[in-house]
Amino acid sequence: MRRALAFFGLLACFAPGLARADARQACVAAADSGQTQRDQGKLVEAKESFVACARDVCPAVVANQCATWLAEVSRDIPTVSLRATDASGKELIDVQVLIDGTTKLEALDGRATPINPGVHRLRFAHAGDADAEQEVLVHVGDRARPIEGHFGGNQAGVAPRTDVARSPEAQKASFRFPLLAGVSFGVSAVSFITMGVLVGTTASDVNHLRATCAGSCSQSEVDSANTRVVVANVAMGLGIVAAATGLTSLLVVNLGHHEVTSGQALSFGVGPGSVQLRGVF
Repeated sequence: MRRALAFFGLLACFAPGLARADARQACVAAADSGQTQRDQGKLVEAKESFVACARDVCPAVVANQCATWLAEVSRDIPTVSLRATDASGKELIDVQVLIDGTTKLEALDGRATPINPGVHRLRFAHAGDADAEQEVLVHVGDRARPIEGHFGGNQAGVAPRTDVARSPEAQKASFRFPLLAGVSFGVSAVSFITMGVLVGTTASDVNHLRATCAGSCSQSEVDSANTRVVVANVAMGLGIVAAATGLTSLLVVNLGHHEVTSGQALSFGVGPGSVQLRGVF
């Protein structure tokens, strides 16, 4: 009996020392685990580990280092602000939120939710509605980044398409007439009018010279007629180039913003004194 009492007495003396040794080992293990989790991008878990090894019961050197790491991780952990709305835009509260398949919230509470950086799959669940799912990329240091689940109307969590083919009426309404086209067609019109006037007057003068002084006309009269012929040709060439420039600018500006469906084609041709635009639909 006395030997038993002596044994328990010795055990009682050594028990505090054994407890402190176990605590020190737990602190070191938490510090190691926290560093590994931090390096893996698991900042939320790393924070919990650093909290454990920054306690007063841990050796001072371990506790101080863990306190430093805890401050750094707390600064880097991103947070998201989760909310949900119905088809009318009314904010919902009784919504369950799952992140990467794990339930994070049973109901929305308006508080920022800590989350590890990286790609996450969020699912919002609300009674009577199809689940709203979306994939998000969360960055280190994000603060209360808003993420919303939308129920009803458009497919939940999916942005509406903006590339839907527009009706012919919508395409006509959005037809654009650039300034370059206007200037080019104006120059073309003036050039063709000038050419027409010069051709008409020159033809009349040449017929008059042939009737009155064929073979003996003055050189100045002949030169004047030749000069007007050259100017008329230049005006015609300028008119053709200007018209082609205007048509090209129209095609580039408008066809560049609308898809041409199967069976549609546009072409233009230039002939002597004329420009034609042809379309097949």
